[in-house]
Amino acid sequence: VSKVTSEQIQTALAEAEKAEKEIDETRAKYVPVAFRGSTLFFAISDLSLIDPMYQYSLHWFTQLFVSGISKAEASDDLHQRLTNVNDFVTYSLY
Repeated sequence: VSKVTSEQIQTALAEAEKAEKEIDETRAKYVPVAFRGSTLFFAISDLSLIDPMYQYSLHWFTQLFVSGISKAEASDDLHQRLTNVNDFVTYSLY
């Protein structure tokens, strides 16, 4: 019984490691979108130094960003999808 359980656990661990690797590889492909998002957020954060009227919260920006991801034109080509998300979020901000 314990040998069967041990084999099941080993199989589950191997599957989990494979899934984790796939997730990490996919996440790495989206780094350009994250970089653009962080650049835009910190750019608008500094606007409050010009005039306090230009104060934006992280919550507001996160909602804008998530909305941009869901509303940007879909594409089967990952490079095009990333471009669409970056363009949509940038346009939505300005």
